[in-house]
Amino acid sequence: MRDGDLAGARRLAAEAPDRLDAAGSDGRTPLMPAASVGTDEMVALMLESGADAARRDVEGRTAAELAFQSGHTDLGQRLGPGCGG
Repeated sequence: MRDGDLAGARRLAAEAPDRLDAAGSDGRTPLMPAASVGTDEMVALMLESGADAARRDVEGRTAAELAFQSGHTDLGQRLGPGCGG
């Protein structure tokens, strides 16, 4: 699934929802890059489909922390209130 591929995310959520939390070698799940680039609709879809916002990458960062680091404060707060930005 490419970054920003909402149709691909919908297919993944429908056909293999367990893969929403599958991590790459960097420990990032599909939710993490979506949060990092600030794609609200993609993040909402993944959360509604059961993605785990508490997962951490190999550097220990959550999707909320990645959103905050990229300047997406509202999204970061929605993903993990109290993570601070």
